[in-house]
Amino acid sequence: MIPRPRGCMENRPMTMKRALLLSAVWASGCIHYFPGTEIPDNQDTRAIKDVMEKYRSAVEAKDVGTIIALCSEQYRDDAGTIQTDDDLDYATLREVLPKRLSKVQNANLYMELKRIDIERDTALATYSYVWRYRLPAYSSKPQSDSDIMQMSFKRIGQQWKITRGL
Repeated sequence: MIPRPRGCMENRPMTMKRALLLSAVWASGCIHYFPGTEIPDNQDTRAIKDVMEKYRSAVEAKDVGTIIALCSEQYRDDAGTIQTDDDLDYATLREVLPKRLSKVQNANLYMELKRIDIERDTALATYSYVWRYRLPAYSSKPQSDSDIMQMSFKRIGQQWKITRGL
């Protein structure tokens, strides 16, 4: 009989302990995250992140058509107030966005995704933003806004659409 080299596995059945250990090691490596976040990198979160990037780019380009195309026809936003004069829905977006964006110059929007929560066909993305821009009709000085916001989404067919939070 030829001796086996040291460390060579013998033909023996895998023990339950070894099987659990291997499955734990395998499972721990299955979840990938977006760099620098605790947001799982999967098909849905990538799609939502992509919609948010398209929105950011469209705001900078003042591309109203793209912004509206990213929104669901069910879009509704009360702007966080009880007054109704600042409420937006899909129809009023078509009227209000061109007027608002036409006043803005040199827009630069930075968005940092903090969290994405998905439940079935709805999602909520939490992000911080810094928006630098000029409003020459109102001030000669550059303007800047920053805050932490949330944008809501609904899966319509195979696409995620914005339902609140512009």
